[in-house]
Formats: sequence, structure tokens, C-alpha cells
Amino acid sequence: MIEQPQLILKEIQNILSLDPYVGSFDGIHDRVRKLSHNDRRRLLALCDKIFSTTYFRGIESARVAAAKCMVALIPDSVSSIRRWVRTTTERNIREVHFSLFCFLDHVQETTEGGGFAKEIPSLVEKYLLTIKSESAHAAFMAGDLLGDHWNTPEALPVLARLAKQARFAVGRDSAVHGLARVLTRVSAPRDVQLISSLLADIAESDRSKKVRACAALALKNRTS
Repeated sequence: MIEQPQLILKEIQNILSLDPYVGSFDGIHDRVRKLSHNDRRRLLALCDKIFSTTYFRGIESARVAAAKCMVALIPDSVSSIRRWVRTTTERNIREVHFSLFCFLDHVQETTEGGGFAKEIPSLVEKYLLTIKSESAHAAFMAGDLLGDHWNTPEALPVLARLAKQARFAVGRDSAVHGLARVLTRVSAPRDVQLISSLLADIAESDRSKKVRACAALALKNRTS
């Protein structure tokens, strides 16, 4: 059992002629673009196998390699990415979500990812609306993806809705974190006022003490 992830990673390395765990996303993306159709299909199948196996999902080198490759394989991998982000009940699945959210911002930079990039804010919004658990810090990374790495005009309205409407505190807290990151990046008075007012309201009225404290800290950091 211990050797199986190593064998899968070795096969992935043979397809790409590099180690995707330590390699840069840009380097992986360049290699993927040069692969034949059959090699791309085989690479995606290997990534899906890693994500499909509870034991493999718990091994960082396998999981991160699969996440990088899967994002680099867009548009071939769009259906798989949607499916994995929407899968929420399996063991170690939040580790998969965390790893995907670490690399999905690269979709904005590739010509192949243009269509799917428009879908990602909505995909993250649906994810955070009902997430209950802080497991693997996946919710935090989802908020960070939008707040720190996404196009502000697309990310801001999603984060604003989530900060008020996410069902559980972890989703709202993630959105507040995202808003705090946006606040450090925007300069337009209208955006600054909108975010500051929203955070002030959350700091006063959210039903979770933790979320209130997070919003208050974001405001304090902005003015300090």
C-alpha cells in the first residue's frame, strides 16, 4: 500500500518528464500543452485516481501533484474539478479542496481556462454557502482564492453575499477573511467604503463571536 502512491507519481513524472509536486505550475502547464490527447487522458485518469482514493488523498505529495496537474489540464479536467469541489462527504476530501483552491487562480492566466474562469467565483460561492467544517482549512483557502488572487470586480460581490448569507460561521468567516484581503488591494473610494461598511456591520451584528472578531480585526488593520 505504501508504494502505490509512489508508483502513480512515478507514472505522472514519466508522462510530464518532471516532478509535479516540486515543479512550478507554469512548468507543468507548459508540459501539459505539449502532450498528446492520449497522454492528457491518462494523466487526468491518474489524478482522478489519487483524488478517488482515501489513502492517497491523505498524502500531500500525491494530492498536490494531482491538483497542479488537474488545473493545468483545463479544459479537459473541468468536469472532474467541478465534481471534486462538489464532493463533500468523503474522508480527507477537504484536503483535496484545499489543494485545488491553492492553484485555481492560475486559470485566469491561461488561454484554455478562460471559460471556466468565469464559473469559479460561483463554484466557490456555492461551496462556502453551506460548508460546516474548518477541516484542512479548505474554507479559509476558498476565501483567500477570491480575496487575494481573483479579479476584484468578480470576487467582491460574491464575498459580500457570503459574509452575510453563508449558513455556518466557517463560511462567513472565510468570506470576511476574503473581504479583508480585498480591502488591502483596492483604492477606489467606493469599494473601500462598501467593504468597510459591510465589515463594520458584521463586527456589530453577526451571530458568531469569531466572525465578529474577524471583521473587527480587518477594520482595525485597515486603519492602523
